[in-house]
Amino acid sequence: MNNLDSNKHGLEMRKAALQGKDIAALMFVMTAETSNIFDNTTLSEHFDLFDRWVQGISYKAGQIRLDGLNGILYKCLVDHGAEHATTYPSNAPTLWGRIADPKDEFPAWFPYSGVNDAWMIGDKCTHNGKKYVSVVDYNVWEPGVVGSNIWAVID
Repeated sequence: MNNLDSNKHGLEMRKAALQGKDIAALMFVMTAETSNIFDNTTLSEHFDLFDRWVQGISYKAGQIRLDGLNGILYKCLVDHGAEHATTYPSNAPTLWGRIADPKDEFPAWFPYSGVNDAWMIGDKCTHNGKKYVSVVDYNVWEPGVVGSNIWAVID
């Protein structure tokens, strides 16, 4: 991190403290947006710490936002401006990768769209009335269709 970035982050932290935000929460969000340290479950458990997506501003790859249309977290895949509603995370799979539904431990399975939304080890889903956990990273297979070495069924 260069001095300009360091000063910017320091200013953001002081500003957040003045606005009554918890510094630990701010550090969690900054860490989540700059590393892959947290899994999707951890991110979804703290969905309320992330800002909602807002039209009219620019986003940087790695930023995480809550989609107000469906209440799901998304990670920005590429730098872009959000000038139009078509860039809403749930409307723009080439710009945003789905993270998790914060309200559901076992969200409905959705197929791989080809844009950084493969299921990772430990990701949970529900499909055809059964609960599954992915046992491999970058899992793009439908649960219950391929061998048991891809998805584990949860009783």
